Amino acid sequence: MREWIGRSLVLLAAGLTLAASNAPPAAPGSEDEFKVFDADLGRAWIDVNGYPPEQQKSYALFAQKCSKCHTLARPINSSLQAGDWSAYVNRMSRKSGSGISPHDGETILSFLLFDSARRTRAAVAVDPELAPFLEVGRELAGVKRFPASEQDIRSDEGPLHVTVVGDPRMDLSRFFASDGQKLVKWTRREPNRGELVLTGEPAAAGKAPPPPVATADAAVRAAAAEAIENAADPRERVERILDWLDEKMKREYRPGAADPAAILADRRGDATEFVRLFVAMARASGVPARARVGFVARRTGFFFHAWAEVWLDRWVPVDPYLGQLPADRTHVAVVTAGDDGLASWDVRAVPGLDRLQLRVVAEKKPEPGGG
Repeated sequence: MREWIGRSLVLLAAGLTLAASNAPPAAPGSEDEFKVFDADLGRAWIDVNGYPPEQQKSYALFAQKCSKCHTLARPINSSLQAGDWSAYVNRMSRKSGSGISPHDGETILSFLLFDSARRTRAAVAVDPELAPFLEVGRELAGVKRFPASEQDIRSDEGPLHVTVVGDPRMDLSRFFASDGQKLVKWTRREPNRGELVLTGEPAAAGKAPPPPVATADAAVRAAAAEAIENAADPRERVERILDWLDEKMKREYRPGAADPAAILADRRGDATEFVRLFVAMARASGVPARARVGFVARRTGFFFHAWAEVWLDRWVPVDPYLGQLPADRTHVAVVTAGDDGLASWDVRAVPGLDRLQLRVVAEKKPEPGGG
């Protein structure tokens, strides 16, 4: 279950010169300066099942070799014509560390020419899987996306370091929550600057919350009972609720739905609807749960997002929309006024959120054979 997140969200990529979107300002020539491309938001995979076997093998090489610098979505959704691909492959093969041999270059070029003749490209078409993230960001934060990297941001390789520059009125130590993340390189002299270290580590064990007050809605209670069946272990109950949501709910942007019973009847929604229904079903199952808001990484940027926490001897982040227990390290929680992050979040109380700059610090990997 919960296979929705797998296919297209973790491919890395090669770069093209395309029309750039507006990015938060960076000092000219600084290490933080990078370009942002609309094509990065397109589909990051090609269905090659109908391609000849030799072109299917060539696609695998293309995806492997053209995954060193930028998102695979960029060349896949580019508007380059057949006559442009030779110059592109030559340019990419000359980049340091590309690993593209002359034979590899010929194979990749052959695939790109075949694919260009076979498939209609849409340079700025947004991947349907990303569209709800963009709209939730606009709804909750007034910003669809916070560009942060030229490569896809990985969720599975050790601590993730993200430099942060906020509006001069913003105090980062009061904006970012502490569980699973650390704020370093922060000073009282420049409280709007710092670096987040995202580890994905669970929160320290604390005092258990009181037993949850179950929803009074009979339909939500019935859905929770159907989901957990005879499971007695709290973690297994959470897993089964996630599976139930994955099976019964359709993922699409739905503005403004807040009542769990109405969400249950509608059977569709974005991250906010998934969280509200999940929290209600978890509480109806006897598992303390609460909503959180903040940022999550997708492709090359961060999106304002909603997820939840459940009490399993400590507060554990869980993302109902992405089907993650625990939620991955790219979830960055922010401080809200109340325990229900969705209900108490007010973007008007955060000065200059639209000017917040997030930059993933590139991890330096040792050279092959190095010490």
